[in-house]
Amino acid sequence: MLIAGKLDDSATLPLLAPYCDCIVNSANNHLLTPGVTGIAKAIRDLGGAAVQSECDAAKAEHGGDVPVGTAVWTTAGSLGCRKGIAHAITLRYNRGVREPTTPDLVGAAFEAALALADAHDARTLACYVMCAREGYSTVPGAEAPRVMLQAMLSALESAAPADRRVLLFIPSDGDRVPRLLLHGGLPSACARRSVWWCDARIGRKQATLDRLSAAGLDIKFTFDDNETVLADAQASGAPWALITNRTRQPAAGAAADPRGGMGLIASLRARVTGPVILFCGGEPDGASRVEGWVAGANWVTQDLDGLAGLLIASL
Repeated sequence: MLIAGKLDDSATLPLLAPYCDCIVNSANNHLLTPGVTGIAKAIRDLGGAAVQSECDAAKAEHGGDVPVGTAVWTTAGSLGCRKGIAHAITLRYNRGVREPTTPDLVGAAFEAALALADAHDARTLACYVMCAREGYSTVPGAEAPRVMLQAMLSALESAAPADRRVLLFIPSDGDRVPRLLLHGGLPSACARRSVWWCDARIGRKQATLDRLSAAGLDIKFTFDDNETVLADAQASGAPWALITNRTRQPAAGAAADPRGGMGLIASLRARVTGPVILFCGGEPDGASRVEGWVAGANWVTQDLDGLAGLLIASL
């Protein structure tokens, strides 16, 4: 499941970790060291001494230089995920100089991490696209996110247990629209132009809706309760993209459900072939983002312009 978001946020990672069996860390040949950045730094800070100790032991077993393209398993320490951490060795530093990696090495390291996760019965994983920044690989900077994503998707396809769920976090491009949601995992023959817009009210979204309509999108509005939306989707077939807000009203006579919006996302997830977007009226906090991701949202945002750009790009 592709997610537009950052996994190295020290405020968000500990909220997500309890929902995961394993966090996959893109590591270098020295594993965790005081100078690490990104998700490795977050894991080092949040996991504590136990994670660092096991990394040191694994590094010593390999003579101080863990081979690129392999993976190392450690405890999660204080991070909170249920099984542990799979450190995929994707980069090599030689005397402090980074040696750019290749898509093949990233794919091999990710595949090795998946094998370790399987060996430890870890079925729910979270990972960020590895080495997607300029200068970290032999791939030109602008192409690196897409190429590295494809390398990781290929590794996933090579051996995929039926009950494995991978939350694969992807970077957004310069205009803040996560266009990588349109790569990988989406049917190439998906030509439907209709969008479910599940909302409580239109309000300030009208200008965006007009822009989408002018671009040729058939917007199917629904202001109904969850049960009606699900019944309609079952009867008519869900469109390729869903836009929903965070709060939904229960059916008449039904008890209020504070997680109603999340329930709708989870129920429609299997019926939607394109990105599922959770739109929040205000800036979503860490808890809102994690709740949306776990329910099945590919993107949790308050960015109406970016949201419209993503849908128009899909055409």
